[in-house]
Amino acid sequence: MKTAVLYNAKAGKGLPAPTVMGCLSSFFQGDELLVADQDLLCPGLPVTVADVPEGDPSYFGALFRKVQGLVQAGAERFVSVGGDGTATYVRLALHIMGLSLPMLGVAAGTANVGPIVSLRLEDLEGKHVSQAKEVCYDGLSVLQNGKLVSLAFNDLVIGDTLLATVDGQSCSVSVREMLSTGAVVPKSPCEEIVAPEFVIELNGQPLQPDNGKVRQIIISSVAHESHYGRAVYGPIGKCDWSEKKGVIALCDHIAVTFEENDAGTGRISTMQYLLFGPEDQVVLRGFTPDACLICDGNPYLMDGNSIQV
Repeated sequence: MKTAVLYNAKAGKGLPAPTVMGCLSSFFQGDELLVADQDLLCPGLPVTVADVPEGDPSYFGALFRKVQGLVQAGAERFVSVGGDGTATYVRLALHIMGLSLPMLGVAAGTANVGPIVSLRLEDLEGKHVSQAKEVCYDGLSVLQNGKLVSLAFNDLVIGDTLLATVDGQSCSVSVREMLSTGAVVPKSPCEEIVAPEFVIELNGQPLQPDNGKVRQIIISSVAHESHYGRAVYGPIGKCDWSEKKGVIALCDHIAVTFEENDAGTGRISTMQYLLFGPEDQVVLRGFTPDACLICDGNPYLMDGNSIQV
């Protein structure tokens, strides 16, 4: 079996490459490990470096070419060591290539909540891949102007910040600074992301929320959660017995942040929910210039004034 390893050494924890490769070599004992970076070569370990084709030098472009090279070298499954965003980038690359290979996500990022990234490196110690089992997870397709932007397996956040590690501290950082200059700049989230004309269209029918209470939007699949019989979950409880596993949450507070706020503790907070399923066509339109897309922690600028999920 050939197992491909991609490691984001810039992820939050900054684990040493020999530690990562030594643990994976033991867990995948009997496999040939394929890598796309010379830095992951370790003496005495069965590691082969794959040829990487030339092309797009952007971050995702470079990662896509690494995945492409690993596939051409015969990779039969992938390991992503890093954060949720790294794992989603790898899965997105495979999706674009029309492949659905098994993946293992190993946590080394800022805030790893899965579902692909489900284990820590120490969880693999003393174990072998033969003890593992494959599971399938639902995800979202995020599109703009009819073109695929990204996949999202944990969530799509519409705001202007993402979670990152700066000088060893977890904080919210500016999406625009990261994309325009590459700098990781701490920033408090903007609360003005929707315009007065913001609307959600469900299968062509416009649904008008209370826009005065929308500070952040979170869209996610809850197919593998359990809310059955919990009336407190309101509409989300329907996800357990219906095909509508997708949830759009319009929040009157910033939910995805490391900054403390009093929503739901010092004051009454509200979230407006809309459920959708596999056959539903959902469009969100009417954003302010501050609104950006964060897919499993990966940042994208808004291209136009609407998205589809």
